This record gives sequence, structure tokens and C-alpha cells, in this order.
Amino acid sequence: MNTEQDTDYQYRERVVVPRPDKELRFRNGRIPGYFSIFLGGLSLAAVLAYLFPSYLTTTDLRAAYDAEALQDVLKYGMWFSLFFGITTFILDRRKRLGAAGIAMTLIAFALGGYNVPVGPVEPKPLSLGVDWLILAFLGSTIVFTSLEKLFPKYREQVILRDQWGLDFFYFCLNHLLI
Repeated sequence: MNTEQDTDYQYRERVVVPRPDKELRFRNGRIPGYFSIFLGGLSLAAVLAYLFPSYLTTTDLRAAYDAEALQDVLKYGMWFSLFFGITTFILDRRKRLGAAGIAMTLIAFALGGYNVPVGPVEPKPLSLGVDWLILAFLGSTIVFTSLEKLFPKYREQVILRDQWGLDFFYFCLNHLLI
């Protein structure tokens, strides 16, 4: 039902307040810190998916990619996570980002890292699509972060705005349940 109130609403221009304290800069350690957490988290998830492929991978997707070739990608991701974590320790006084990234990567190494044997996967009736989550998150992050920086709609908006955690939660929930 259209009422007079519905037609009288005027959309206002979105105002984005500059947040220089939240900007990602290499020299303050935030960029390498977030890279370390990003790569460390993906590495840990990938190692778990290699360890428990029947429960953590999508059978149809697993048949479409070469798991052994992706272990090379995992290897470089793990080493770069350690590199970025150490860089954060050098550049930043708040070393939590680097410590978290290094910790996740070291756990992934302790679980077998990129040397986990790859074999046939026994399909299970119910499994989580961690492999799909990793590939989609990696691809989406590269594509959409690049587009956001190249063609910003709101120039003052930072990449990790206040609501990024909620977006990340919904992204993971949607991809894991597929």
C-alpha cells in the first residue's frame, strides 16, 4: 500500500567520516599484520581441510581442482604469513596482529602444513565447504578490494570499516553451508 508518507521520503547523501586512525598503512604495521592474519587463517583452514577432506571439503569442487598443486599455493601462503607477521613485529608497537598470524601459521605447520598427504576423498552425506570458503574468500578479497581502491564510491571509506566483522560472518556462513 502506498501512502503519502512513502512518497515523501527523501534519500540523503551518505556521509562517510574520515577515519585516519583506521587507514591501512604499511609503515604502521597494519597492512602486514592483516596480511599475516589473512594468510595464517586461510593456511590453517586449508591444512584442516587437507587433514579431514571428507568432512571439510566439497566433493564436487575437490574433483575440479588439483589438490597437490594447491599445496604449493599453501606453502607460499604460509611462508608469506610468517614474513608479514615478523614485519609487523618490526613496524608496529601493537604486535597482536603479527602474533595472531604467526600463531595460526605455526599451528598449521604443526598439523602437517603443506606436506599433508593427498589421497582419494570418501564422500560424506554432510560436510562443510571449507575449500570453497578459502577459494572464494581469497578470490573475492583480491577482486573486490582492488576494485574498491581503484574505483571508490566513497573516497573516505576505509577498507576495514566498522561493519566488516558482520560482513565476514555472513560471507563465511553462506559459503560453509553451500
